[in-house]
Amino acid sequence: MINGFKRLILMQLLIGLASTCFASEKVFFGHWEPPSSLQAFWRPINETWWNPDNNSRLYNYCRAFAKRSSPNLISDIVSDLRRNPSVERTFVYSMIILNWDRRTAVKSPKRYYESGDPNLHKIATDFIADIEEKQQPNSPTKK
Repeated sequence: MINGFKRLILMQLLIGLASTCFASEKVFFGHWEPPSSLQAFWRPINETWWNPDNNSRLYNYCRAFAKRSSPNLISDIVSDLRRNPSVERTFVYSMIILNWDRRTAVKSPKRYYESGDPNLHKIATDFIADIEEKQQPNSPTKK
């Protein structure tokens, strides 16, 4: 009886520990774990936020996050996309970057653009293209 009780306690302990290991994993067009600096950002977001016809909910959330965050996050953003490539998450991160100060937003991905690593170069190229597109007159993303 005591042996069974010990097993029950051990099983509950192991289940509890396992659940904390997966607590920060996200599902947004794939399973991945965002960097700790971006976990609070990703916490409420799920695939129901994605609407190709109207992403205003996602855009407004990213704009609010950009206002209270620092462009220093670019290294964590690039690192996340390098480890876990995703068109959709690149799009979401672009919405943050586009809401930072323009000069900072252009400078931030530049060092990755100049990198010899083709993956980093591609990530930076995507961000820079989004920034340049926003600067065009009559751009649909220009606010």
